[in-house]
Amino acid sequence: MNTISLTRRQEQISGLIACGMSKKEIADKLLISEHTVDNTLRAVYLKTGYGKINELTGWWISRRFNINIDFNELKKQIIASSMLLLIFFDLSVDPSAIITARRSRRIRNENEIEYVSFIEI
Repeated sequence: MNTISLTRRQEQISGLIACGMSKKEIADKLLISEHTVDNTLRAVYLKTGYGKINELTGWWISRRFNINIDFNELKKQIIASSMLLLIFFDLSVDPSAIITARRSRRIRNENEIEYVSFIEI
């Protein structure tokens, strides 16, 4: 499918990026510096011609699993809409899937401390 060949390390780092790991997480996992990860990714970007992590991820997945993801614009919109509908359906069925964080802060009003709690979604 593609004639671009990556070194073993480039393939490894590209795969970990495709799995959603950050550069720091990759460096910690492979026991290398974060600068090494940056340099390796820069070389991969040059070889593939992509400049963004999401583009590289799509390329890596399509190459690794031999999937052709070269769709025309209408197909892309239909697929994106279908995925959004699945996500909204999942959230409507299981509302606990929404990640929430509870945080408190203090507000001072004329020698009086009031605790205000709010939820971020």
